Amino acid sequence: MKSALIQFANQKDKDSPQAIRPGSAFFSAYSTEAVTRAAKDTKVTKSLGYEDNYTFAQMMFDPDSLDSDEAKKSTTIPFKIHNYMSGSNSLDRYKIDLNLDPRLAKHVTKISANPMNRSTPVEFKRLKNENGELTDTWEVNYIRAEGGLFGGATILATYTAENGKIELDDTVENILKEENLENDKLNYHIYVRNDETNKIIRTAENSGYFLTDVDKELTDKEKDLSDANQKSFLGSSGSVQYNQDIGEHGGLLLDQTIMKNSIFSYNLYADNKEWTYNYQIDKDLLPYISGAELHLHDYEGLSGFNKDYNAKNKVADLSLDKDGKGSITAKDMNKLIEFNNSTPEPIGIRIVLKFNQSPNNILTKDAEYDDDGNLIRET
Repeated sequence: MKSALIQFANQKDKDSPQAIRPGSAFFSAYSTEAVTRAAKDTKVTKSLGYEDNYTFAQMMFDPDSLDSDEAKKSTTIPFKIHNYMSGSNSLDRYKIDLNLDPRLAKHVTKISANPMNRSTPVEFKRLKNENGELTDTWEVNYIRAEGGLFGGATILATYTAENGKIELDDTVENILKEENLENDKLNYHIYVRNDETNKIIRTAENSGYFLTDVDKELTDKEKDLSDANQKSFLGSSGSVQYNQDIGEHGGLLLDQTIMKNSIFSYNLYADNKEWTYNYQIDKDLLPYISGAELHLHDYEGLSGFNKDYNAKNKVADLSLDKDGKGSITAKDMNKLIEFNNSTPEPIGIRIVLKFNQSPNNILTKDAEYDDDGNLIRET
C-alpha cells in the first residue's frame, strides 16, 4: 500500500491508474506494491498524461483465470478485448497498448488476437523505451483497416476481439511457482493511446490482475453463476484513482465498469428478485480509511463516464468487515447503481474511500530513506 501512496504523492495526479480485478459482481481493489510495479518499471508508460476523446468510450482486457489444471499446464494465456465506441474514427494514430507485470512479461514470446469479426490474428508489437530497451508493453493499432482490432464505424455497441493469446516460454504453472503471489498480484494495464500526443484516452483504460490459485474466493464465484442473466454481461473491470478533493485528507475513487452483451434493463431482467452488490478492499487499507461510500456513476452520453469527483453523487454509506469485505442490497437497485437501462451503454459503479490522514503521514510511517533523502518505495 505504501508504494501506491508514494506514487500518489510523487505524481500529484488524480488520474493515476491502479490495478483492480473484479469478478462478475464482486469488486476487489488492491493498493500494494504490485499495483504500481508496472508504472515504476515501464519507462514507456511512466510519464504519459491523459486527454479526452469521446470516440473511445470503453476498453476492457478480459483474460482467462489461471487456476485450473488446464490453464497451469499451458504455455498460452487466452484473452479477449471488449470495446465500446461512441463515435466513428479512422485514424491510424490511435493504438491499443497492453502493459504486463514484468514478472510475466519476461516470459512472453508473442501476443496476438483476432480483430472483431475476423478469423486471421494480428500480432502485437513489443515497445522499446527511449534507450532502445524492450519494455513490458505490447501495442497494436486500434482501427481494423490499419491492421488493428476494431472497426472505425462500429459504434454504440460492444464488440470483441476474440482468440487472444499471450504465448510464453514456459508453462503457467512453472512461471507462477517462481513468484510468491500470496500477498501479491500479476497485474495488467490496457489503454488507448494517441501516438501523436503520446497521451492516454481518459475513458478507454482499465487495469487488473490475473486470477490464480490464491484468488480462490473470486474464482469460485466465477464458477458459481446464476442461471439468470448469464448472457447479459461480457465482463467487468475498473480502475482506482487518488483524488485530493475527497474529504479532509483526500481518498480513492474505485470505478467499476460492467460491459453488456447487448441492450440490458434491470427493470426487465431482475425478475423481482433482490440483487446484492459485493465488494472488497485490501484489509491493509482499513487503518487508514475513515469511511466508504457508494456513488452513482453514470455513463453520460457521448462523453462516457465522468472521472471527476462529485460528493453529491453519494447514495449510501458502505460497511467493511475486518477483512475489508461488505455487501449492499435493495429492492430497487436502480437507486444504488446506474444500469443505463434499455441501452447498450456500460454499467458504472463507484466506491469512494476517504483517508483519515494525509497520504504523506501514511507514507512516512516506518519509512526508510536513501542517502539523498528520497523515500525508498519498498519500505
